[in-house]
Amino acid sequence: MGELTADGVTVIGHLNELSANTTLPLVALLSEQQLPYAIDLPAPEQQRLTTMTATALALLSKAPAPFFLLIEGGWLTGVPMKTI
Repeated sequence: MGELTADGVTVIGHLNELSANTTLPLVALLSEQQLPYAIDLPAPEQQRLTTMTATALALLSKAPAPFFLLIEGGWLTGVPMKTI
């Protein structure tokens, strides 16, 4: 992460920081492992991935240049198909 910050990239690690940050370029590493399923979260947190995505898109839409946004949801293979 030191190389990124040395190159002027803002690095954050929590959703609250994403909501408060308006500086680009930005890297948001919001989970060291997989996020829990929405059904397993308390009601106020159930839209967390949706909130992260909407916040990122709102921030990037203000940028003058094209942008790259990667949202990875790689835990799908461990989910029984009836729950999707």
